[in-house]
Amino acid sequence: MSKEYTQAEADQHNALTEAGWAILNDYILLHEREDVRIGFFAKRRLQKAVGFFQEALRISPDNYSSKWALDKIYQVLENHKLSLKWFEEAWALERDNIDVCREASLAALECGRFSKALFFSDKAVEVNPGDAGIHCNRALVLMFLNRDADAIEAVDTALKIDPEDQISVNVKDILHSVANGKRPRPRTIEDI
Repeated sequence: MSKEYTQAEADQHNALTEAGWAILNDYILLHEREDVRIGFFAKRRLQKAVGFFQEALRISPDNYSSKWALDKIYQVLENHKLSLKWFEEAWALERDNIDVCREASLAALECGRFSKALFFSDKAVEVNPGDAGIHCNRALVLMFLNRDADAIEAVDTALKIDPEDQISVNVKDILHSVANGKRPRPRTIEDI
């Protein structure tokens, strides 16, 4: 049974999430650019947004949007452990959301939690089996788990879906080099 909210609680919740998103929206787009560093003042602003979303969750503990926002903040701050925590919480509320599955898998991969990354990659494939990028991500996870044949099969699936995808082509080259011993097996994302 869901909680009944007073108008004042609903208004406060909405004001908190709007204030949080007003900050976060500036940094989500910046995070997509590799040449932008999140500096001291940006980190302070993002921590302020964390406070807004956490306060909103005190009012509405099962609010997907606030949990999604927190995982995105920690992703921007490169705190992958906290990012994964909030992606998992968001996934518990939205199990068929492809973005949550994909990003939870990537956060787990960043944390070196390869079995958990595979769990979320498999969920992403279940939700959207026609997405080449999901199969490519799954291939990387499988490589980290020393499952080279499965990894090559996954990247081949990605390339069947989108033969022109350069990322999948590059991942296939890496997988073959690792499987053939021409390249050391990466232990972290940075190793790639």
